[in-house]
Amino acid sequence: MFDKALHDEYVFCSYLAKIVPPDPSIPFDLGNKVKLEYYSLEKTFEGTIPLMKEESGVWEHQKIKRPVKMEETLSPLEEVIAKINEQFVGEFTEGDRVMITALHEKLKNNKKLIKAAQTDGRQIFEKNIFPQLFDDAAQEAYVESTETYTKLFEDAGKYRTIMMALAHALFDELRTASA
Repeated sequence: MFDKALHDEYVFCSYLAKIVPPDPSIPFDLGNKVKLEYYSLEKTFEGTIPLMKEESGVWEHQKIKRPVKMEETLSPLEEVIAKINEQFVGEFTEGDRVMITALHEKLKNNKKLIKAAQTDGRQIFEKNIFPQLFDDAAQEAYVESTETYTKLFEDAGKYRTIMMALAHALFDELRTASA
C-alpha cells in the first residue's frame, strides 16, 4: 500500500456503504451502527503542495530493471495432466488429454460434487464421494463418445461436412504455419 490513509478511508467507506440505503430519500439513523474505535482522524498538514520543484539540471534516464522471472501457474486441469504425465511418461496421448478435459468439465459442473467440496473434508470427498461420481461420469462420457462416433460413421452427410470443414481449416492453418 502506498497511501495508508487512503486505504483506511476506503475500508471505512466500504463498511459505511453497506449501511447507508441507496435511495437518498429514505431517512436512516446510524445510531450505534458505526463506531470509530479503530480509526482516528487527525490533521497532519495544512497548506498547498507544490507539484514541481523549480530546479535546473539534466534529467537522468531511468535505469532499466531486469525482468523478474514469473513462475508459471497451471490451471487445475493442467495440474492433473502434469501429474498423469509424471506417472505415465510417454504413454499419455492427445486422446487421453481430450478424455480428461471432458471428464473435468463434467465433474466440475456436478452439483453433488460442488456441494461435497464445500461442506465435506478432503478425505471424505476423495475417498467416499468422488469415486462413485467419477465412475458415473466416465461411463457417461464413454457412452456419449461411442454414440458420437457411431453417428459420425452412420451419417455420410455429416461425415463429409465435418471432413470438409476440417480440411478447409487445417489447410489454412498449415499453410500459414509453413510460410
